[in-house]
Amino acid sequence: MANSQTLRSLVSGSGTVSTTAGSKALTFSSAQSFKEGATVVVDPSGTPQLFTIDVGSGTSWTAMQSAASTVSGKSFDTSDPSTSRARGAGKIVPGARHTLYFSHLDDAAIGGRVLLRR
Repeated sequence: MANSQTLRSLVSGSGTVSTTAGSKALTFSSAQSFKEGATVVVDPSGTPQLFTIDVGSGTSWTAMQSAASTVSGKSFDTSDPSTSRARGAGKIVPGARHTLYFSHLDDAAIGGRVLLRR
């Protein structure tokens, strides 16, 4: 899993999650309140699967990626849902939409910035 120092930090999720191989459905044991684009890492201390949240509510959510394997009742990490603007060691999710901000100059200089989307 690739790390990035500018993505939201990951925190332990509440409850557990289940996935089915080839499906984009994520089923949680307790209600969640994700925002679109949140990162979810299923079974972070075992064989992790990385997902980006697309839509959902309560205990049923749809990811932008399909599950590689079927798991049941696994712990998960997720993007820090706090209102903090702090960034840390988030995960870069393969197959997710990433927005990159780039500048030719350092933070102290005035210059144009370029927005790149994949």
